[in-house]
Amino acid sequence: MQAFFARYPKEAAEETRTATVPEGAGMPAATYGFLEFYCPDVGCDCRRVVISVVAEPGENVVATLNYGWEKAGFYRRWSHDAEYAAQMAGVSLEPSGQQSKHSASFLRLFRDFVLADPRYKARIRRHYRMFKGWRPT
Repeated sequence: MQAFFARYPKEAAEETRTATVPEGAGMPAATYGFLEFYCPDVGCDCRRVVISVVAEPGENVVATLNYGWEKAGFYRRWSHDAEYAAQMAGVSLEPSGQQSKHSASFLRLFRDFVLADPRYKARIRRHYRMFKGWRPT
């Protein structure tokens, strides 16, 4: 996976999603950034993003999430395991990513608030197309 901000620093600076968590929300009070990482293989059409949730300042990773925006049937192309395909669809904790004791809370924050914004979901898809070098036809 490669960071979106490594290829598109201007867009990332303008469009990286953040959330400010107040005291008493079940996780440390801070502003968190949701940094996007994409598969750099232009021949791969995985339609997924890995999100590193980082605490500002200092950028300590507090959760690593997977987000696949297609339905499970799309992901069955890579796996004959229906359960695995269902996990790829939607948002989940990344098993091989860095986590913290609050990762489940960040997963809920992302699912319930960040993904509730249709503009953000459209932005993720646009960033994916940019990263993969797709051009509109």
